[in-house]
Amino acid sequence: MEVRFIKMEDIFNQIAKRHGVTAAEVKRDIEAAIEAAWESDNPKVRAFQKEIPAAGKKPTPEEMIQFLTERIIRDLEED
Repeated sequence: MEVRFIKMEDIFNQIAKRHGVTAAEVKRDIEAAIEAAWESDNPKVRAFQKEIPAAGKKPTPEEMIQFLTERIIRDLEED
């Protein structure tokens, strides 16, 4: 599988363009989703959180996108 490197800024811009919003709104929505997930008491959600590398207590939108991208690629390669 070919791996391409794309700047995070470009990812936010592409998502924003597809949904008719700004890149700042996309980033803010991802931050809100991360915040909501970190408030969860669900044991499965808590376990998943521990798998996500983060420089701080919670991942940034960039860290989350990187983790999920790597996870998807890994899962595709296993199939």
